[in-house]
Amino acid sequence: MMNAALPLEPAAYFDVVVIGGGPAGTAAALTLLKQPALSILVLERGDYQQEKVAEAISAGMCDLLQYLGVWEPLCQQQPLSLWGQQSAWGHPWLDDDAPHFGQFGHSWHINRRAFDLLMAEQVKASGGQVSTRSQLRQAHRTVNGWQLQVTDKDNRDSTIACRYLIDAAGRTSPWSLLAGANRVRYDNLLSLSNWLPKHPDADDTARVESNEWGWWSAVPQSDGRTVVSLMSDMELVRKHRLASPQGWFALLAQSRHIAAQVERPPILPTPRAKPAFSALLRPAMDAPIVAAGDAAAAHDPVAESGLSHALCTGVQAARAVVESLGGSNKFLWAYHDSLAREFSHYLRSHGQLYQAEQRWAGADFWRFRTTQPSLSPGTIVSSAQSPTKASIFVPGMVARRLLELAKVPKPAARIVAGLREEMPDLPVERILLAMEELLLVGR
Repeated sequence: MMNAALPLEPAAYFDVVVIGGGPAGTAAALTLLKQPALSILVLERGDYQQEKVAEAISAGMCDLLQYLGVWEPLCQQQPLSLWGQQSAWGHPWLDDDAPHFGQFGHSWHINRRAFDLLMAEQVKASGGQVSTRSQLRQAHRTVNGWQLQVTDKDNRDSTIACRYLIDAAGRTSPWSLLAGANRVRYDNLLSLSNWLPKHPDADDTARVESNEWGWWSAVPQSDGRTVVSLMSDMELVRKHRLASPQGWFALLAQSRHIAAQVERPPILPTPRAKPAFSALLRPAMDAPIVAAGDAAAAHDPVAESGLSHALCTGVQAARAVVESLGGSNKFLWAYHDSLAREFSHYLRSHGQLYQAEQRWAGADFWRFRTTQPSLSPGTIVSSAQSPTKASIFVPGMVARRLLELAKVPKPAARIVAGLREEMPDLPVERILLAMEELLLVGR
């Protein structure tokens, strides 16, 4: 078992500090530890005891897991076999989908909590340090890298110096942003999950079912329970009180195929909320920090790429750091180019998947994901006498700023450029869609 917390020296030095002890962070640490001269510390806020949704790994990931040294221990955990999933997406009936990662053959559901702990233990066994229940408070640039202020569970402070940082702290991580990066966020998707007893008649097949406000997933766990998650936008969650036990279970009862997989508990638990938005980090290339996992590029859970994405980007980010410490940034540039290309491909496939559901094409959740901009850069737009003051495609403050910028008629490209200069984390597509909704076109 992982120690509750690893005490740090009042002043310590490491070559690389990894922020975040999930799969991306520990994969990065294990890759770095293949360089015997490097000293590595992983800072983890939790203690590897929190429940997490099971994820699928395929036979195609065996080589990567063997490279990281965790394949044999993972097999000893006897993961739950998963042959496929059923979905009611684009139609009301269940279809048998191809197996997860079907191009690679057999796949398994694994216990994420046990897997994360296994990866952290492997870091320690390989010569790295893992400090659990440790909160990074501040990070300051120095001539030779970084100076960090860390607080442990007993509220003791430590100062750590390092040459390089790897940001693997998830899609809401602030650390790359503080170093000058921008995170372009594409939606406000939120996951609301409950761990519920599996119905006696339910099988071990995962299910996905769409609805007007988003979609449900039911994922069997190795302990006999099923994790049921509602994916919806934050605005809809607030409007319809879907984060409350009553609202969540009332919507679950309306499902055709998900509610039958679980038993309704006598006391309704509050669903656990977790951000699930899509985002791409635009890095600051002059800072000794690189992001991995969701901190670098975050995908919608419907893409089912979470674990493989985390492990692969963790390994790639670590290799880029090794090259950078050796004086070359070529691998770092190639890594960021690869992330951008893969994210562009993800956005296309993501849009196609949501386009397949047309039953609620006019509902805000689906319209947000399926509408494509048609406004050309040279089109003159104006907010004069515009009857619309809000848009589903941008936050309220952005809509108000758009209306201000367009008081005098201008080409669409000028307004986009002005708004992007003020708010570089806004996707251009969202600005164009909001302009079509808010402004008078061609006047």
